[in-house]
Amino acid sequence: MVRYSAFFLFFSFCVSSVLAQNVALELQEMNIIFADIKNPIKIVSTIPLEKRVIKTSSNLILGDGTITSKVDTPDVGYVYIGESSGNKTHWADTVALRIKILPLPRVQLGGLPSDGLPKGRASILAQTSLIASMGSGFAPPKFRYRVRSYELVIVYRNKHPYIEQGHSAKLTNSMRNAMRKTQGGDYMVFRKIEVDRSNTERTFRVDPFFIFIRGETSNENALSYVKITYPYNGKDTTIIMDNMLNYASQVYNLESYKANIYQTTKYGFYNTSYTFILNEVHERILYNELGKIEYKEVLHPDKVWEYTSYYPNGHPKIHTFYRKGDVLFANDSFALCWDRSRINTFIRETNPEDCFINQLASELYRLYTNFKIAADQQFTHYYDNGNVQCSGTLIRKRGSEREDYGYPVCASGIRYCDYSDHTIMDGLWQFYNYDGSLLKTKNYDKGIEVDK
Repeated sequence: MVRYSAFFLFFSFCVSSVLAQNVALELQEMNIIFADIKNPIKIVSTIPLEKRVIKTSSNLILGDGTITSKVDTPDVGYVYIGESSGNKTHWADTVALRIKILPLPRVQLGGLPSDGLPKGRASILAQTSLIASMGSGFAPPKFRYRVRSYELVIVYRNKHPYIEQGHSAKLTNSMRNAMRKTQGGDYMVFRKIEVDRSNTERTFRVDPFFIFIRGETSNENALSYVKITYPYNGKDTTIIMDNMLNYASQVYNLESYKANIYQTTKYGFYNTSYTFILNEVHERILYNELGKIEYKEVLHPDKVWEYTSYYPNGHPKIHTFYRKGDVLFANDSFALCWDRSRINTFIRETNPEDCFINQLASELYRLYTNFKIAADQQFTHYYDNGNVQCSGTLIRKRGSEREDYGYPVCASGIRYCDYSDHTIMDGLWQFYNYDGSLLKTKNYDKGIEVDK
């Protein structure tokens, strides 16, 4: 009998097979291939190449320098090596290959290991992105992992959790701002993490991980209790608890619910009502200690928020719409003053409030300077007796739509609205006396006051 020897190289390891009385001897701990990837392979044999015949079992595919599993579960596959002689093949060697599943990668925040131990706040704030890897102990060659999307939940001890979706490995600016508001005892959850694997089209959902912030700090706010209402078996179920951590755990798997958070602050007792739909806030209402609404925000399509604030007597004070992140240009005089005040604030010559004191549309400007709400579409300011004080429309311009409207330029040469989405007063604006009589009208053409 003619004897042959053959061996395979997987991931730079050698698997040798020696035929002795039709029995192959194999190194059992090394004959492993991984499902779902192309495993590099090299076959060396004393059989001449032109006569060499190689076949595999039905659950394997032999390619050009690679071997791939057809199954995605643990299994055993076989490679057969033989020599052709005329119309016959003399089979010389058989190598069994164990098919294993690649473990999922681990994801961590920057250089912080996901070991469950509390981390220092400074080290957490220094991180800027998520990293996915198989760890230092295992990594098939030419394999890299990338975080594709995730959801961050920041659980504060004394206020409502912060939730935002990320669509790349990098933390967004708003996430980092929310992380800066954390204190000792707060923690973060990175969940719904999806990871891409290089050289494949596969996306994997990996386990969530927690980051606890080390230390305890005093906080002037104190949670009294929180009430959660959510649908269950066709009915509304209500739970009341007095611990924010328990609340966060309770709503972890809820997608749609309503939460009322009752807490005391140095300004008094407040109740904030949140309505969540598919893990996104769709309504937010703040009540004062007397149960009166101070403001209400409702989310509309295209991420437009409807904002209404109220007087203590229940009459509306301001009604408008806005998008988060927009800036208020308003008109040429306000924009110029705002630019100069932002510069002069550093040398304490002027204050942004100087830009709207005694102005007819003062609440429009104050809404932006105090709450960063740049009114859009329709803006209406009421007197406390219910009569309209001023009313007008604003148009929205994208930061990329840089046109020359004749706007003034501040001392730095760059207007504060440049490269930012901003809203501009446009059309007829009307101003009224307390008794409802018309006081004055103004016309604007893209922020420039015109005579009509």
